[in-house]
Amino acid sequence: MSKAQGRSVVVTGGASGIGLAIVTAFRELGDHVVSLDIEDSSEANVSVNGDVREPSSSAAAVAEALDARGCLDVFVA
Repeated sequence: MSKAQGRSVVVTGGASGIGLAIVTAFRELGDHVVSLDIEDSSEANVSVNGDVREPSSSAAAVAEALDARGCLDVFVA
């Protein structure tokens, strides 16, 4: 990964396992991370509780990213 800082990132499943590792990696690069999961993520800037299978949950996570940075640079599903 390059050291491109300040990106706006949404990660699904960001509360545990591989998703949590991805959240942590983006945060270490200085990115703003929104986690979409049924549980809260301890590492994300913002946690959105929801199920990625529900379009409204994904929309809420994207809205959080847009509110924070005005854009969405990366979406990890």
